[in-house]
Amino acid sequence: MTSFPFQLLPGMRTAAEALPPETLDRINQAKQAVLGRVKPSQEEINRIRSVTVRVIDAVREAMRGQPVAIDYIEPQGSTGLKQTQLAGDSDVDLFIGVNPGVLDAHKDASKKVLKERLKEIFTSIIKDALVPGLTARLAPRSITFSYAEHPYLTIVVDEVKFDVVFCLNLTSIYIER
Repeated sequence: MTSFPFQLLPGMRTAAEALPPETLDRINQAKQAVLGRVKPSQEEINRIRSVTVRVIDAVREAMRGQPVAIDYIEPQGSTGLKQTQLAGDSDVDLFIGVNPGVLDAHKDASKKVLKERLKEIFTSIIKDALVPGLTARLAPRSITFSYAEHPYLTIVVDEVKFDVVFCLNLTSIYIER
């Protein structure tokens, strides 16, 4: 029996119970045809993974000697860990997990001052380390420095778009202190 993410109410029937087999076959054929167009091929997935590894290595190299400790660099989002992207639409969110020790020098600062200080630190690293380091190592098609709530870098390497974003690696232990 197939499980559903909802409960069948009395009197409800599944499609398999309600529709003739030829209709179910046509629905399945249509589904497969659409998936064939929108689901990336294994070759495309492997190419994106390969480019992602190169970008992560370049970010790691560019971050050497910077004033913050990095706990991790990892892809997230639909083309990152989830692998739910559409064919031909590769957009990787690459998070640089900064060790929360960066906050120690600002223990007594207000939230506003701390936010401004982190913005200054991350902006400086992007401009002084990431942009020149990634440009030299990857020869990207484009590289753009932007702001949302925080500074980030958008880089296109081998037709794969990356948003490189800093985040704080706040563990539950750190938050509870």
